[in-house]
Order: sequence, then structure tokens, then C-alpha cells
Amino acid sequence: MKNRRIKLNLEERISHYFGILIFLLPCAIYLWRYIDLVFSHTKKPTITFIEIAGLILAILFAVIQWNRLKFKKYILVSSDKSFQNAVDETAKQLDWTVLEARNDFIKAKANWSFASWGELITIVRTDDTILINSVQNPNNFLPALTSFGRNKKNIKTFIDNLESGIIK
Repeated sequence: MKNRRIKLNLEERISHYFGILIFLLPCAIYLWRYIDLVFSHTKKPTITFIEIAGLILAILFAVIQWNRLKFKKYILVSSDKSFQNAVDETAKQLDWTVLEARNDFIKAKANWSFASWGELITIVRTDDTILINSVQNPNNFLPALTSFGRNKKNIKTFIDNLESGIIK
């Protein structure tokens, strides 16, 4: 928890970072071509724009996926009741299924919709801080490159519900 990032198991990490392989495919083809030409003693292949673009996109995608695992931090003091009410209200509004619930920790998933293949929502509450993250569900069979705004909507709706519960 000290690095404020979601911890994924091996299978979830493979799924979360799978898109990198798509971008690395041109680089793998180039490497295969290079090895083939070196052992056949013909001329060296030249690197093309597609291989360079694939490598750049793979690195960019890896950085984006790494940053998606960071928690968003909100300074909010909430009671157990207002916290639970915000979870219940948000789950009802956004069709969350709560997977694990404690007074200081919530793990939920948003179900599949036309805008997204589902998200994994993690919320950690301390005395004066809410840490929240919403990422494409790493347990899905196929990873998604975008959530079409669903991750932001999950976070915003929960924080709005929590703030309105605290004010009341």
C-alpha cells in the first residue's frame, strides 16, 4: 500500500499488459527477419517506420497501463455509515457488484456494458483519506485499450455520493 498502486497477481498482470504484445508484434517480426538474414549470410534488414512505431507505442502503452494502477487520493473524512451509504448508492447507480467489503476497504466490479467490458474498483479509506482506483477488469478474457470514460465515471460518482453523504 505504501506505493499507492493496485497489486495484481500474475494472471491479472498478463491480462492488464497484454496490449503491449500487439504493439511489439512488428518488432518481433523484424527480429525474426534479422536473425534469418544473419544466418543466411545475406544483407542486413533495414529497420522500418512500422517497427519503430510499434516499439514507441508499446512503451507508451506500458507507461499508460502502469499509471492506471495508481490510486487517486481524496482528502475526505467520512464515518462508517456515510462511507457504506456512498458505496451502496454508487453500486446501485452504476450496477457494481461488491466483491469484498470492510469498513475501510471495498473491492467491486462494474459489469459489462456497451461502453466497457467491466471495471475493477478498489477503494481504501483511512481516517482522513480516500484512495480509489478504477481500471479495466484484469480478470476479463480480453483486455480493453480504453474504458470510454467509465473509470472516471466510477470515481466521480462515488466521490460525489460520499461528499453528499458527509454534507447531510
